[in-house]
Formats: sequence, structure tokens, C-alpha cells
Amino acid sequence: MNARVGLSMTALAVTILVGVGCSSKDNERTVVAAEVDQKPAKKTTPASIVEGWGKKSTTQSKEKRKAKDPPRDSPRPLSQYERNLKLGAAALKNNDTDLAGVCAEAAIRLEPKQGGGYALRGAVYSNLGESKKAEDDLQKAIDLEPDSPDGYEYRCAHNFKKGYSSLYRLCVSDASNVIRLTPTLSSSYNIRAMVYLKLNDPDRAIRDCTTGIKCDPKDADCYNTRGAAYVTKGASYFSQAESDFKKALELNPTHANAKKNLGLIPRKVVSPPPDKDRFKDKDKKKDK
Repeated sequence: MNARVGLSMTALAVTILVGVGCSSKDNERTVVAAEVDQKPAKKTTPASIVEGWGKKSTTQSKEKRKAKDPPRDSPRPLSQYERNLKLGAAALKNNDTDLAGVCAEAAIRLEPKQGGGYALRGAVYSNLGESKKAEDDLQKAIDLEPDSPDGYEYRCAHNFKKGYSSLYRLCVSDASNVIRLTPTLSSSYNIRAMVYLKLNDPDRAIRDCTTGIKCDPKDADCYNTRGAAYVTKGASYFSQAESDFKKALELNPTHANAKKNLGLIPRKVVSPPPDKDRFKDKDKKKDK
């Protein structure tokens, strides 16, 4: 759900998840027809009912119930609405706005009183540069589901992308809501850290990234953002920044931003602090 918007899927995937109409109904009709065509079971006489009553029949019924009931620990299968949101979010991340838009519209048709579809469509509008439509959809998503992180996250990304300093405080508020709703998701902290960097507050950015790394030590984005925060603090922190960029590339060798940032650090390694005793020895030699 855990700053962060990035959208190609096949036409078959669209048909499977978005096709709400004919194909699913035809399948239902086929199942129903198959059930109707089955031959009716032979009627049991009262005598056989009495003879079959007891432990054996009870055990058989329990076994049948166990076979029908799914295991308690097994994950609940996603609904068609949820699958559209998942596919749409993946498409959005791959910059496939067409597929993301189709999934968003399908989700809205399926559940018009839930915010997920509007949040996804708002993110699509944001990527297409239709700011007013994006803001209307994102606000509606938050109004419908104030306890869902999606609307806050996409709105934070939308305002962050616009680049107006007046909107950064709203970005911090939205990012804080994402953290409140997903406190163990590392990407939530990375979102707010990026906003803090825009507000020239590298210390808070470092603190958020460090918390995010504790949540997920394999989050390359948190290492990259923390490295950028160290660079902002000045030359004395370049070695820590370099270490974070290298760690981000170790976790994700294709991380373009980490690779670019690492190349921007001056190759001259920051010298260690001067040895005060060494200067004292020189002063003594001068006095002699």
C-alpha cells in the first residue's frame, strides 16, 4: 500500500482481471449446467438410514467438512476488486498508465464506495499531468477510506512531483499518515525522508531511513535516500554516503539513482581529522 509511484502487461492479463461480464457468467452457467446434469443419487430407505446412523456416519461427515474447509493458515484468495488494484499498482510502477487506468476503472465499477480504485485512478491522472482530476480522485479516496494508506501515499507523490515548496508540508502530513497506517513498511519511512530532504532537513531524513532499514534491511531505496541525506550534510559525511550508495547497489545492482549518486561523490576521500599531538611536536621543534 508501505512514496513511491512509479506503469507492460499482456492483453490476456487484462481480460482475466478486468473482464467482469460475459466470461465469468458463462463459466458460472457451465458449472450450474454440470451440476444439473448430474444423475440424482439413489434414495436411501429408512432402514438403511437407521443402520448407517452412528459413529461411522458422523466420522464421514467430519471428514467431508474438513476436505471442503480450507486450512486456517492459508491466505484468503484475492477478490476481483483486489486483483485489479494489485495489477494496476504494478502497471503504474512500470509506467504502464493505460493498463493501470483500465484496472482503476474496473475497480471503481466493482466497488464504487471503496477508495482503492479512486486512489489508483488519481495516480494515473497524476502521471498523465491532469492535476485537477488527480487531486479530486485522491481526495475522494481519502474521504471514502481515511484508514487506507493508498490515497495519502499517491497524493504525497503527486504533490512531491509538482515541486512547490508550499506543498511539502502537506507531503509530510500525508507521509506521516502512511507511516501511521503501515508502521512496519520501510517504504513509508523512505517517502517521508525524501520530503525532509526537500525541506533541507537531512537529520530527520537520516532518522526515517534508519528506521526504514530496521524494518527491512534489504530496502535499497532507504540506503540510497540516506546516502543523499549524508551528502547534504557536507564533505565530512561523504564516506558514510558512499557506504550507503554501495550498499544500495549491492542490494539492487540496477538501482539507477544509487549508481548516479555514487558517481557524484568526489573521488578524493575525506581526510581524517588532524592529529593535534603532531602539531605540538612541530611547535616544540620551532622553539628549540
